[in-house]
Parts: sequence; structure tokens; C-alpha cells
Amino acid sequence: MLVGLRQRLQSDDNRNPVHQVTRNLKARLTLDPSLRSSVLPCLVIILGAILRFYDLGAESYWFDEVYTLYDVRKSLGSILMLRAPVYVLLAHFWMLVFGTTEVATRSLSAFAGIGSIALMYAVGRELFGRRVGLLSALLIAISEFQIYHSQDYRYYSLFVLMTLISFLFCIQALKSKRLSHFVLYVLASILVFYTHTHGVFVLVAQNLYFLLQWNRHRNARVSWIFCQILIFLAIGPGLLPDVKATSTAGSTGLLEWIPDRPLWFPLRTLYWYVFPLRHKRSWVTVAVNFIAGIAFFLTGTLLFATWKGKERWLASVKGLVTDAQGLSDEADKLLLVGCWFLCPIVLPLVLSKVIGPMYVHRYTISASPAFYLLLALGITTARKVVPELVTVGAMVILIAPGLQHYYVTDVNEQWREAAAYVEEHAGIDDVIVFAPDDDGWQRNTLYWYYRGNLPACGIDGELTDDEAIADALEGCTSGSERFWLIMRGTPESIERFKAFFLAPGHRAMHLMREQKFMGISAYLFELTGR
Repeated sequence: MLVGLRQRLQSDDNRNPVHQVTRNLKARLTLDPSLRSSVLPCLVIILGAILRFYDLGAESYWFDEVYTLYDVRKSLGSILMLRAPVYVLLAHFWMLVFGTTEVATRSLSAFAGIGSIALMYAVGRELFGRRVGLLSALLIAISEFQIYHSQDYRYYSLFVLMTLISFLFCIQALKSKRLSHFVLYVLASILVFYTHTHGVFVLVAQNLYFLLQWNRHRNARVSWIFCQILIFLAIGPGLLPDVKATSTAGSTGLLEWIPDRPLWFPLRTLYWYVFPLRHKRSWVTVAVNFIAGIAFFLTGTLLFATWKGKERWLASVKGLVTDAQGLSDEADKLLLVGCWFLCPIVLPLVLSKVIGPMYVHRYTISASPAFYLLLALGITTARKVVPELVTVGAMVILIAPGLQHYYVTDVNEQWREAAAYVEEHAGIDDVIVFAPDDDGWQRNTLYWYYRGNLPACGIDGELTDDEAIADALEGCTSGSERFWLIMRGTPESIERFKAFFLAPGHRAMHLMREQKFMGISAYLFELTGR
């Protein structure tokens, strides 16, 4: 009797047009698993593309970008002689096609950043499955650190892309033992080094992993050694000069501008990989933002635990230990990611203490994909205790306000604005003085935007006493009654110049105008001692 009643009710439901429409709508809205696995990564890539192209040309070039602009305009022979020519070579042809506007040039980095999102998904899926691939791709897509370097006319976003390609082919070569994969791995690894010289730490990470897993990959030993010989022969001409330059990093080497970093400094780097910088936001705003994110995380976890039931949720918490032990099956992959994560961070820090300072946040960017993989793996492993949507939602709350602030706040040096200010207030006989001038590059940067006719002069940054600075200033301002002073640099590099020019009661000059820009100070002085 009950069976007959159920059948009649089901028959009535089938004839009910509302139920039919509901079932049809549900069927249409339900994505096929294979389709879903491709749609979500595409949405993440689209999100990353929007974030990288939005306001791409809003800010002026900063000092290093103008350096790139001048490198790009060199002959092909001169470009190939550079220490890291890959990005400059690509940018050279890119500029010939698209021009030298901020949007045109930076779009090369933006496309490299978008490519990194896709490769991040591919590497994550190859190692730990689609969930980890998708989450790690989302992390790299919304990271301000990655977005900034994808909007910067420098080689860092391409460095990330090449690192991901190298690791992808490394993984596939050791897995498949195919000649084509080993060939592609060799080519990608060579390009990693010639994209940025710190790519050598990426190669060290791969070789450290292989040595630690020597027995596991015994069938690939000969192929691996042969690949490393080819890589070394290819990068040797670029590596040996770098070793020589680095050996003098603490004195007169190419890296002398880098300050010595404390041992805890990599912790700040890891923060930068994920969370936006403050950019003059008040600490109160930042604290409220973090409290909101943490509150969302705790509330979401509590609601999930209540819905699941206390006993089942606590059992899931205990099961985390089992799940963590289950990761031992992934020990080989975790070791690879661990070497990838640690070598580009730890080795430069150690060498900084032994040879001379060489640790810079952006130089370690090749380690960031490994960090995103580890974060994504942790999130997916803990999903039975804290749903992925809760964790991701909390991270979005932590990241989004700072990211929004990034787009409305100037973070680059404002050379365009400084040039316009000098043009507006300049006199006919004024002269522009740069202190310090960094071998003329301060001047080149301002004059990229400056359209006036004032002559320029630079004061050597190595001058240390007031008398030498005064003599240099007199040589720069001969025949002029006023001069513009442009200062840009670290507080340490401009401290002695500020002390000289801005000394109270200065008898030789009078400050008429002063304007602060992001990373630059512009002053107009009248010479009173003539």
C-alpha cells in the first residue's frame, strides 16, 4: 500500500509543471565535472587578468623601469651582452610593435603574470591534484606582490613564469623519462637564469631535490646529469661574471646598494607574497581588516562545526593527524616543493652573511609559487575541519581592502608629476641639480617626462663632506641665480645631502619651494651668496 502511494506521488510530481521546470533548471545549472574543472581555472585566470590590466598605465615609470627603457633601445648585440637579457630582448621587439607608453610596455609583464596563473594551476594539478592547483592559482592571481610585478616594466613576472615552466618540465621529465621533456626542461632552465641571475637558486633547488632522491630516480640519473652539464655550459658565460661581481658585493660591487638584512627578514617576504602592503593606510584600518578576516574564519568554522555536529567535527580534527600522516605518500613531491621554496630564500640570506648583502624581496619571487602550493595544500588538507570556502573567504577579506587601496594609491616614484611641477614653476635661467645622480640615471628618469629646456647637472653620490658638495654645486649653478634640487634614494643615501641643503640658516641659499612626491623630493632654491 505504501509503495503504491509513493508511486502515485512520484507520478503526480512528474506531471506537476513546477517540479518539471525545477528539475530541468537544476539539470541545466549542474555543470559536468570535466566542464567544471575547466571553467573554474578560466575564471581565476580572467580575474587575474583584470587585476593585472586594471590601471596599468596610471602611474609613471619609476627609476628601474626607465633603466629598462634605455636597455630596450640598445642594439641586439648590446642586449645579448646584458647580465639578464631574456626580458630585455622580448621587450625590445614588444616595444617595436606596441610603442613606449606605460600601458604598451607594461603589458608584456602583465601577460607574463597571466601566464603564471595558468602555469601555477598546471603545476599544482600535476603535483597534488586539481583542488591544490586551483587554490594556488587563486592565491597567485590575487596577490598584490604578483600584481605589482605584473604591472612593472621589469623582469620579475617573467622570472616567475620561467620558473614555473622549468619546474613543470622538470616534474614531467622525471615522471615520463621522455627525451622531449628533458629537452624542454633544459631550455626552460637556461631561460630561468638569463631572465634573472637569482635563477641559479632555482637550479640549485632542483639539483638538491634530485640528490636527496637519488635512489628514487635511479633510472633518470644519466639523463639528469647530462641535462645539468648542458645547463652549466649554457649559463657558465653569464654565471662566472656574476660570481665575480657578487664577491665584491659588500664593497664596490653591483649589489652595494642592498642593505644587510636580519635573519628574520624572510618572514616579511612571506607576508608580502600573500598580503597587501600598508601603503600609508593607518594601522587601525589594517588591524580592523585583520580582525574582520579572523572573525569570519572563526565564525565560519563554528557554524560548520555546529552543522556537522560536535562529535563528528572533533573526530575530523583528530583525523587531521591521520590526513597529515597520509601526506607521507606525497613525500617526494613535498620534498621538491620544499627545496623550491627554501633555496631561493635561504641561500641568498646565507650568502648575504658570508659574502655581502644580496637579499631583496623581489629577487626571491621565484620561491613564491612553492609557497602558494604549500598554502593551498594546507587548506585542502584541513577542509574537513574548516571548509575551503571559509578559509578562502577569510583570505579575501584580509586581502581585498588592501588590494583596493593599492589601486587608488600611488606606489611608484612620481617622476611624471615631478617633471610637470618643475615645468610649471621653472624660470628661464634655472638649472636642475640631482643629488645624488647615480651615474646620470636620476637625470635620465626625470628627462623621460620633462619637456622643458632647463640644463641639468648631477652631484656625485660618493661626496661625503659639505665643502665637496658646495664645490660641486657651484660648478653646476655657475651663471644661475636659482636651481632646482631633485633628490631620490634611500634615506641613508640622501641623508648627507638633506643635511647640507636643508640646514637651517643656510647663508648661501634660500629655499623658495618644496614639493614631496612619492619617492622623490623637489626643491627650488635661490642663491643668496652671489
